[in-house]
Amino acid sequence: MVKRNPTGENEALTANSGGVSGSFGGQPDSVPTDDDAQEPVRLRFASLPLFVESYVLPNWRHPTNGIAWCGRWWEHAEAITRLSACWEAFEVMRREPAPALSVWWRDHLDVHMAALTRESGPFKQCDAERGMHRQQPIWSNVQPPAGLFPVDDDAEIGGRPAAQTKETR
Repeated sequence: MVKRNPTGENEALTANSGGVSGSFGGQPDSVPTDDDAQEPVRLRFASLPLFVESYVLPNWRHPTNGIAWCGRWWEHAEAITRLSACWEAFEVMRREPAPALSVWWRDHLDVHMAALTRESGPFKQCDAERGMHRQQPIWSNVQPPAGLFPVDDDAEIGGRPAAQTKETR
């Protein structure tokens, strides 16, 4: 069973020239629970950086020719998002019977690491061996005309301000 994080403290990430800002609250949104106890199960890894350093990198060893990696992965919004998704899935799937971890590798880690480390990926301008780090620029975006797309007023981002409750509408 999966229990949602009741605090809902995940903030939107913003990538800029200064790096990534925002917080993932220090743990995945979903925490596995024991079906009998309904209590959150203790996470294997206390943080995303610990998961990457202690599990992903020691187990994901490939020649660096033709792929890109950045030792400052945590300054790339796409890396934070993809590696957080891997960590969250790992914390759930590690408690499942076999072949759950094999499925996790195939459907999660392999997919996200391939996207992150491909030559045209977010680390394209970084070189881990030379200690070079440079973020890719954010693509341009032109706002569509008002009314072209439906808007959910109750959405956390882009909806009505939180102070304006249903009673005041």
